[in-house]
Amino acid sequence: MGAFISYTSFDHTTTCIIPVIASFDSSGHVSPLYVRIKRVSYRIIEYFVSSKYSGVTEFRCKIADGAFERPLQLTYYSTEGMWTVPRSALGGSQSS
Repeated sequence: MGAFISYTSFDHTTTCIIPVIASFDSSGHVSPLYVRIKRVSYRIIEYFVSSKYSGVTEFRCKIADGAFERPLQLTYYSTEGMWTVPRSALGGSQSS
């Protein structure tokens, strides 16, 4: 098993790593499609890139939650291939 060293730093105490299904194209564009939070999958209805810098892309998303639409801040770290959300989006639980 190989080891991987991260070259970016961030305050992980305020975020939680979550699984995301996304589409990637040959030009380097990333489109998040689905997100899983607390063992529930949500479809991403729409999103826009709010900022992009040094391998970190921040998305402002709208997710379908039953009959409701909910905002969600989603961050993608391309070096690690890791997606995070603020812990406040989890509603107190830390399981994803």
